[in-house]
Amino acid sequence: MHSKIENKPTLLDKKKVLTRAIQRLAIELALSRQELASILCGSDSKVINSQSRYIDPSSIEGQLAILLLRLYKSLNALFGGNTNQSQLWLRSENKHLGGIPIDLIQSIEGLVITVQYLEAVRGNAI
Repeated sequence: MHSKIENKPTLLDKKKVLTRAIQRLAIELALSRQELASILCGSDSKVINSQSRYIDPSSIEGQLAILLLRLYKSLNALFGGNTNQSQLWLRSENKHLGGIPIDLIQSIEGLVITVQYLEAVRGNAI
């Protein structure tokens, strides 16, 4: 009998995947380094270009990164993958949110509210 060997992802693997996803997200949504750093609570903005520093999913920064990925997933679903439309939505006044989403998501509360709003609009409210 052959025993099945499970290759569970290591913490380093998880960090690399999360970091790469955030790097791609930042490019797709045209987020500046400063905006990304602000969203991730003043974290080191070098994360977008660094291969030597990864985001730990269990850290506060990691949890915010995961929320940001949820935001991206919702925008992607709502706009059918149209990155230009997602970028426009992010930088336009939203009367339901009471502000411009890119400004709102630079605080933890604003990020949470914006993600909840988008998920509700998609019909996937928590």
